[in-house]
Amino acid sequence: NEIRSNHELMCVAVAEQTKCAKYPKVGVVIAKDGIILAKGYKGEVEGQHAERVAISKLQEVELDEATIVTTLEPGVEMHSDQPTVSCAELISTLPIKEVIIGVLDPNGKIYGRGAETLQRADITKKCVG
Repeated sequence: NEIRSNHELMCVAVAEQTKCAKYPKVGVVIAKDGIILAKGYKGEVEGQHAERVAISKLQEVELDEATIVTTLEPGVEMHSDQPTVSCAELISTLPIKEVIIGVLDPNGKIYGRGAETLQRADITKKCVG
């Protein structure tokens, strides 16, 4: 397994994003020590966001100290009757070490809120875009 830099991991996430049929297009890579553990993209599983798709491919123990690289800021709760917790909330309950975000969500209802949720959970976040 090839060890990749954070920049290379983001390039893989961007490649995943290109598989999306609908906007917003989102790609995700989960890695530990630069080794890719899982990938996912929005729409790979009908109705599931990219983060949830990639996370579902791993056991929780594999997520311990892992890094999530996502092309778009993880989403937050948009309304009180959402059927599942938001991606930012889900990630904040897992043993993830850091999340690297390509860009903050331009949607004014989300912008910066997903990153703040991760920060409150003591998950290091880095924005590259």
